[in-house]
Amino acid sequence: MAKRTQTAQSGNTSRARAVWKATRARDFHMRGRDFGQKLSDSQCAHLALANHTSALATSSRARDLCCAVATSARNTLTLRVHKSRSRLSHTRSRLVL
Repeated sequence: MAKRTQTAQSGNTSRARAVWKATRARDFHMRGRDFGQKLSDSQCAHLALANHTSALATSSRARDLCCAVATSARNTLTLRVHKSRSRLSHTRSRLVL
């Protein structure tokens, strides 16, 4: 079996599909509520799954953002430490001469 590699484009497609499913489920819910109808079992399940998927996607985006911020902060800190060590060693070499 060939492994399927997920690309950024396929990730965007699956995200768009999840948003469409969530929207469709909410439409079912609102239409049923407006006309005083009950949702069928499958529509209830679809709405619950769509809401859960939406929450997972939101938490995933939040995690990605936190990781990006942490990486950026770590890189900035590493650069500052490197610069200060470089300055210290440059100053010491002047004193020795």
